[in-house]
Amino acid sequence: MEPNNKLCDSKTSNGSINTTKYHIQKDGDTYQNLPTQTITSRKKKRRDKSDLGENFVAPDGGWGWIVALASGLNSLVAYAAAQQFGIIFQGYIAELEITSSQLTMIINTQIAISELTGLVNGPVFRRFSFRQVGLMGSVLQFAGLFACAFSKSFQFFMLSYSWCYGIGRSFITAASALAVNTYFKKKRRAATSYQFGVAGLGPIVMPLLATYLLKTVGVRDTILCFAALSLNTFAGSLAFQPAQWHVKKHGNDPNALGRLNVTEKVENSSRINDSGVLQNSEHNDQDGERLGDTSSTEKENGYNYSLRLITKEQKYNNYQGTSTNTHNVGESDGDSDSGEKPKKSYITRIVIFFDLDLFRDLTYVNLVFGLTLVNFVEINFVVLTPFILSDFGFSLNQVALAMSLMGFTDLVMRFLVPPITSKMKMGNMALFAAGLLGMAIGRLFLAYTTNVYIMIAIFLWLGVSKAFRTVFWALILPGHVSLKRLPAAVGIQRVLAGTFSLACGPVIGIIRDKTSYADVLHFLNGLILLALFMWLLEYLIRKRRGEQAFGKEDCV
Repeated sequence: MEPNNKLCDSKTSNGSINTTKYHIQKDGDTYQNLPTQTITSRKKKRRDKSDLGENFVAPDGGWGWIVALASGLNSLVAYAAAQQFGIIFQGYIAELEITSSQLTMIINTQIAISELTGLVNGPVFRRFSFRQVGLMGSVLQFAGLFACAFSKSFQFFMLSYSWCYGIGRSFITAASALAVNTYFKKKRRAATSYQFGVAGLGPIVMPLLATYLLKTVGVRDTILCFAALSLNTFAGSLAFQPAQWHVKKHGNDPNALGRLNVTEKVENSSRINDSGVLQNSEHNDQDGERLGDTSSTEKENGYNYSLRLITKEQKYNNYQGTSTNTHNVGESDGDSDSGEKPKKSYITRIVIFFDLDLFRDLTYVNLVFGLTLVNFVEINFVVLTPFILSDFGFSLNQVALAMSLMGFTDLVMRFLVPPITSKMKMGNMALFAAGLLGMAIGRLFLAYTTNVYIMIAIFLWLGVSKAFRTVFWALILPGHVSLKRLPAAVGIQRVLAGTFSLACGPVIGIIRDKTSYADVLHFLNGLILLALFMWLLEYLIRKRRGEQAFGKEDCV
């Protein structure tokens, strides 16, 4: 008996599509012929582009290595203008007659905007892919730097550099990090090391490039050159191809992945209700979408059908259940509306929109608390290092030598981290804590050092510890939260870190005015020890309860 596979679509006056049910054949038999019912399909829900599904398997190689290098290039270029701000804009700021307080406001606003933009990471990455976000960030960054070259006032400089460039840099950084974490899982440690290794070339190469351009072409053309250089992030973001394009095939069957995708499409678009009737709830009468290979299709009324890729087991399971997307026979619209969920409150919508329910996870809260302290300590130490060494009596050349050696050691160690740690049975959290502890020990000895050779040895040690801290810092949150929630988790952490830095930054100045830079170093170390203590405390409590702390992927 031939199956009755008729499907009739018609548009109503309000633009919705009326779709009728049709029957399918199972094992040579046909389901009972029931009266056909017309239903109205609802508006198709927008796909969450950050949700790759529970069965997604990271490629862990292949094109992913290109993505890792492109992410490092994006970070190198995106931070170039910010890191060399003093070199590039020093003369230009003087020409515009911008005061010191206004200059401080420009710098701090750019940092604050970059951090606070992280709050919208969750909604943005649900709507757009990391490739699209990276391209948007590249355009904003270029527009901001290009406008800076023609700025004639403090207000315009704030708009172009602090806002436009700051938002663009934030988008590029977030997209680059998410791309690497999506492409890698088992080899995420190595990929992150190479990513930050490429990015580490920036502080070494860019100062030389900025100085050369200023001497050769002048201030305004140097700004335009850096604006043009920022367009490299556009090319880098284009390399962020969807990870699904590079997922490995299942087994030896090259068509396995294709069948999986088609089967999922069929399951999403069609359901069998308890009457044995197959309903297509999202059929589009314009594209005539195929549901299988063309060799088994039957053309009827201009539509192509093939259900051979649905296994008998899937048919049986679907036949046993009742579709949640269909109305029962004789059910009115009023009955259907009464079964809908109650509307969410305004506060609940905000919580869901910004993924603020992450704060229900106490481990996440503890991690964010510690990372916020670490961010505050490391930023202040980098900024204050020249002032600290000068206050300790070291010459400018000695300070430059120490910082250069630390930067070079840091860069080399970033590439050596994967082979060094591959034989270690230590998780990312333990290695990150080791890097933080190494930095704290270096600062402790630095507080009592006046000998130049000991000072240089300390900075070599700091370079090694900094490499471990930088590489494993980027692996802490990805090891705890899922890829779907990673953009929001990282964004919230950045917002809190920026807010904490703005609120507690003056405390460093007060300690320096009341005491000395040695006590400032002790204060910074105290914050690091507080973060390590909180993490250790949670680890011990969970270990005593027989639970695992800091995520299942900690040892990846």
